[in-house]
Amino acid sequence: MRLGADVRPGLLAQDQGGLDPDRSPVETLRPLAAVEEAELRRILHHYLITAAEAHTPAGRLSYGQRARLALAVLAPQGVNLRLLDEPTNHLDIPSREAFEEALGRFPGTVLVVSHDRYFVEAFADRTLVVAGGTVRDVPLRAWRRPLSAPPRGAIIPAPQARPGGRGSSPRGGRPPPC
Repeated sequence: MRLGADVRPGLLAQDQGGLDPDRSPVETLRPLAAVEEAELRRILHHYLITAAEAHTPAGRLSYGQRARLALAVLAPQGVNLRLLDEPTNHLDIPSREAFEEALGRFPGTVLVVSHDRYFVEAFADRTLVVAGGTVRDVPLRAWRRPLSAPPRGAIIPAPQARPGGRGSSPRGGRPPPC
């Protein structure tokens, strides 16, 4: 695989290990963006991090809030290719909806490794199955029927704005009940 000259990748790791638990979201973004605090809070608000959360140490934020913070950290770095490793793991429904809304605002390309079929169906334009040392392009409709090897990844270009507001998706915005 070769990246284009203008591609600037950024990783959202499954373990969110890049976040300092003692630093607030504002303190986390400050060294990355040479702007006033009001602008930092505006960036954080874009990722659905409230004014109160902006000054809360990352270690005290929920997993969903930290996932959105990790996305926000990529913004001032000029990232136009987001690499996301199991981004919806451990998210409750409200956190998941907020994360999906924040991700839906991203104008670049997103490559996701996910076992979350709902998330892939809601966001993916194309899926790739990685199994047995090979990569196969699989139509999205194949996600609705059993595969010989479960899908293990998806290429997800940034989705367009969806009618219906927060949590809207082609399947109504909510995963089926468990």
